[in-house]
Amino acid sequence: MAHAAEISRAENQCVSASNRFAATIVRNQYGLPGYFTRTGLQPKLGYPACGEPCKEDCSIMRISPRLWLATLLVAGLAQSSQAESWKVDSAHTTVSFSVSHLFTSVQGRFDQFEGTIVFDPSDPKTSIVRGSIEAASINTNNAKRDKHLRSADFFDVEKFPKLEFESTQVTVTDASGKTGKIAGNLTLHGVTKPVVLDVKFLGSGKDPWGNVRAGFRADLTINRRDYGLNWNELLETGGVLVGEEIEIRIDVEGLLDA
Repeated sequence: MAHAAEISRAENQCVSASNRFAATIVRNQYGLPGYFTRTGLQPKLGYPACGEPCKEDCSIMRISPRLWLATLLVAGLAQSSQAESWKVDSAHTTVSFSVSHLFTSVQGRFDQFEGTIVFDPSDPKTSIVRGSIEAASINTNNAKRDKHLRSADFFDVEKFPKLEFESTQVTVTDASGKTGKIAGNLTLHGVTKPVVLDVKFLGSGKDPWGNVRAGFRADLTINRRDYGLNWNELLETGGVLVGEEIEIRIDVEGLLDA
């Protein structure tokens, strides 16, 4: 911001036309509109010239230094920002889950979803993540079980057709900036709860067809009863048929949104 002081000094000197021209040269170097054209001492369109000698009402020379400092700061941020928007590629993304059943576990997935990730590798804490899942697309490779899961005993998909997530904060947990935690709100079965995902950036690059892609992974464990998914069956030997904790894993391939 050293040049900001240089510009401010030039702007606050209500002096001769030659100095106003010098101020224009300084301002033009940093992409700001000047008081004169580069080719001579003709007033730049929209900037009335002051008389000689310069008078106190020569307001064009009295622009607040704070205003230009703010302008320079915004311009600098715009130039340095490298945030890019990635669209979740459903053909190369998996939203899977695991839940205990008796003495083992059942694996499943959701087949229909969409999402976007706004991500700046140089400043990952500014990331923004949004996603939604079609509840009816649940798939555990068993038609009878999937029908039960879509019913009012579980997801009640006719009443609550979508699961949704929106991030609220991103925290970086290692020096490389590739692992972190994403806090956000998860809406499931009509209930919204705060959650925290463990996330990892896996890299980015072009595929053989010139498309720019990036890889991400997220892991999360929730208690289904927190979202009103309470159905269960008691076992004769004690315990319950279906576990309460659900382990969720999301492997994302993002496509750069041009």
